[in-house]
Amino acid sequence: MSRAIDRHHTGAEHAPHALPPTRLTVDGMMAPQNAHTARRADGEPRPDSPSSAERPAAAPIEVEIRDGTVFAADMESRTHALAIADLAGRAAEPNPFMHPAFIKAAAAEYGPAAIAVLFAWRGEARDPHALLGALVLRRLRTPFRLWSASVEGRFHDFSFLSTPVVDASALEPVLTAILDAMAGSSLPKRLSFSLIGDEGPVMTGLKTVLRQRHSPLAVMASYRRALARSDNPAAFTPSASTRKKLRQYRRRLAEQGPVAVTRHQTPAEVTMALEEFLQLEASGWKGRAGTALISRAADADFARAAFPAMAATGDAVIDVLRLDGKAAAIQILARSGRGYFTWKIAYDEALRDYSPGVLLVEDYTTHLMSDPAVGFLDSCSHDDTGFMAALWKDRQPIADVIFDVRPGERAGTVLLTALERNLLNLRGRLKSLYYRYKDRRKPART
Repeated sequence: MSRAIDRHHTGAEHAPHALPPTRLTVDGMMAPQNAHTARRADGEPRPDSPSSAERPAAAPIEVEIRDGTVFAADMESRTHALAIADLAGRAAEPNPFMHPAFIKAAAAEYGPAAIAVLFAWRGEARDPHALLGALVLRRLRTPFRLWSASVEGRFHDFSFLSTPVVDASALEPVLTAILDAMAGSSLPKRLSFSLIGDEGPVMTGLKTVLRQRHSPLAVMASYRRALARSDNPAAFTPSASTRKKLRQYRRRLAEQGPVAVTRHQTPAEVTMALEEFLQLEASGWKGRAGTALISRAADADFARAAFPAMAATGDAVIDVLRLDGKAAAIQILARSGRGYFTWKIAYDEALRDYSPGVLLVEDYTTHLMSDPAVGFLDSCSHDDTGFMAALWKDRQPIADVIFDVRPGERAGTVLLTALERNLLNLRGRLKSLYYRYKDRRKPART
């Protein structure tokens, strides 16, 4: 059985034990486990009063806080994994990086105590349909984090979205319950979300909850990244000139040998295609720079642990553009709900004149956008540049935010966040000046 995170982060505290479930009434106020509901959100009397005896009370929300061993191989972990999968289909916004295999791989790399997984359940039931929300956090201490302890919703560097997975019908109650549970637990009280979806229902609900709690939300950064939506074909259909150029690339590539696209979906297929990806990526500039996945054993191990396991539930595929049977470009995609997310892409630099990466993106965009079960493709880019931004005209707003989970405006949090934001901006400007100076010192081409 996995351990609960409660009081095991310092040696002076008691041994780990499960937190008592946080129980909320339907109006979002905390109540002891054995307390009755004082008043419903619609103003009706208590459910245990005679006038409402025939009116069943809504089940309170209970928040369970677990560490990174929650998805270990046992029956209990299977229950939680099935609940996460069921919730993905009801989520206000999908997030493929909330997959149990992704979380388990992160816990294996950072250690179970570094990962906290919060489950918001409807009452005491633990069947899949009872899960209303899930959030994964990582304890961290980083440069320019001025407070000593915080937790981050982007729990792994390879998680390119940190949006919590919440049932669309219960956004604000679930978010309130999760924040109250964190405030009453041993977890750090400063919560940050890097790469959280902005302007969507989850962020809208979070802002509403924080306003109700009088808790300020600091936006550290914001940008937009490329997105393709199936309900807007014009936005992912290349212009006539671009289509002409892509046809030229494809014709010239076909002159070098047979061209085909293969899709790898089963765990065994994904395992083999992933090894192809690791080798192809390492053969290019990322390998020379030491940033390819295979350049760091922990990164390669993470990918090997996560994606074949995600493929077992139909949540990961790898598409390969092949020239005469050899990989010319490879795209790893993760799936959640009605969305696909382009995790990483690599291409053969010897074929750069034929733009194999762009041709592969065109192929799987056409294929997936014609599937009525697919609603969108998210580029997972860190900015609004690159060939996906040129091919896909829709945009996904993204933000980095930070706040205190406790109710009330806390001057210390506000001041430290403002100072941290200024330091981050200063670091960005200094880095820009450094690269500008470095470029000027490069010898002129002859």
